[in-house]
Amino acid sequence: TQSRIAQKSSRLALDLNSDAIADLKNEDAESAIESLKRGENLLEQITTEGKEVDRNLIIVILYNQACCYQRLNLLVDCASYLDGTIYNLE
Repeated sequence: TQSRIAQKSSRLALDLNSDAIADLKNEDAESAIESLKRGENLLEQITTEGKEVDRNLIIVILYNQACCYQRLNLLVDCASYLDGTIYNLE
């Protein structure tokens, strides 16, 4: 059913976040960003379809993207993702 699909998608986004963390530990911020963007797109698709997504997962994905951009010294992108993190905290 639809809620089962949303659960599987959320698990996939969580796995992508784990992959990104592993990439960051290996100093590969670009690969980490790719994984996190895939996770973000997946979560956006779920919410666009009107399904619920764990807000904490959204916050973690956005915050980790901000950290990746900071490591790459892309501070405008970093600030944008920090804004998104703060927005989802409210």
